[in-house]
Amino acid sequence: PNFVTVTPGDNPALRIIRQAIESKERRKERLENYRLTSHSKLVVRASDIKGVRVNNMTDSAFTAVMETQTDAWWAKPNRSKEIVKARKQTAFIPAQSNIIISSFFIIDFSNDLLKLSDKAPIVGPISEAGLRNYDYTLAGTTVLDGEKLFRIEIRPLSENDPLLVGSLTIADGTYALTSVDVTLNDAAMPTFFKRLRFQQHFRLFEKEFWMPTDVVVDADVEVSMIVSVKLAMEGFSVLQDYAINEEINEEFFDRTRIKVLKEADERDSLYWSGNQKIPNTAEELDAYRKSDSVKAVMEAGRNEVDYTNIFFGKTFQNDDTRWTVPGLFSLYRFNRVEGHVLSPSFDIRNPFAPVEAMDVEAGYGFSDMRWSYAAGVRVRIQQSPGISLAARIFDRLGHIDEGRDALNTIGTTIASLFAKFDEKDYYRVKGGQASFTTDVLYLFPSTVTVSRNSYLSA
Repeated sequence: PNFVTVTPGDNPALRIIRQAIESKERRKERLENYRLTSHSKLVVRASDIKGVRVNNMTDSAFTAVMETQTDAWWAKPNRSKEIVKARKQTAFIPAQSNIIISSFFIIDFSNDLLKLSDKAPIVGPISEAGLRNYDYTLAGTTVLDGEKLFRIEIRPLSENDPLLVGSLTIADGTYALTSVDVTLNDAAMPTFFKRLRFQQHFRLFEKEFWMPTDVVVDADVEVSMIVSVKLAMEGFSVLQDYAINEEINEEFFDRTRIKVLKEADERDSLYWSGNQKIPNTAEELDAYRKSDSVKAVMEAGRNEVDYTNIFFGKTFQNDDTRWTVPGLFSLYRFNRVEGHVLSPSFDIRNPFAPVEAMDVEAGYGFSDMRWSYAAGVRVRIQQSPGISLAARIFDRLGHIDEGRDALNTIGTTIASLFAKFDEKDYYRVKGGQASFTTDVLYLFPSTVTVSRNSYLSA
């Protein structure tokens, strides 16, 4: 057993915390930058789902998994960048939604204030304010990497204040934080959360810097509104291959803080079997298999056609590409100028393809004996920062107050055919437009549009 010498009236834990407060700023001054590699994973277990169907399934429970592998950089004062090299997720999660990265897990619990919820900031336990808000107890000592560590338990002096409860370990000599195991008290708990726990373990690098090497965040959430669901969430991040205070090109830290490599979503099972830093549990493997199986069944029926599609059309999908084929209600319209009109249309969209969208429509009016058409395309020139070009040409029938049309096309058709009612003031418009959209600063998306239209009486 470890023994600590205590003089009457002295709390050794307070002495250690005071030393940690004094030393943390000196240590932060010496840390200029670092880089690392990470494997991060988020597992969400949903249960007791009521009031909603998830992806047309009636299951009252499911497990979702997201994983990423990244290269990460940080530099003073608070610049960061993370490149996602590989990622995978259970089938119903869109790949673009999976940005579970290491920086979400790295929390500096030596800060004076911690923003961990939608409530007021939490007073950090290694701070002058912490000395007035926490009760500290020296629970013992241990040794890691040849360094003696003090284990200190912390408890709020008042449960009415948003604070932490749990334990810290602090290195003897440097008084650096070396591990964290804390839970938010009720006053600090975010909305809908029943429990939120953080665990961090550190290792010594360069014989000076204690850096986090594995992090665990787990939480219990209960939502009971229109929809009722219970969520058990576990997040893990393994942090490796640290390089500290090496030279980094200042231009590297641009406005793109998270970049996903194209090949990140192309990593196959062979890659993951050789690079899985956090092994999947049997439950997680089952979640992957089950979601893949259900998705395959749903996708097999997604493009099936039934009789309703004859009237209302159908949107087909293959991966991220969607294309729409019109039904009879979209093919036909009637108004007092064109008369009977047959107007087939087609559009295709893929937000992740170079050609993001393309649509075309053409129709012939049997009363005015004129063709109408409209065609447009939008092309992504650059992903980050986003730059796109769009163009559209048309020769069509328009009417005044098009943006405030009480009757849509179907309504106008019915009113004209059966009630002989069509109050719209029509005109012909022919022309085109081109637009350029960008957000170079990632702050103010801007679009420049050039158009030329000719208006004629109908």
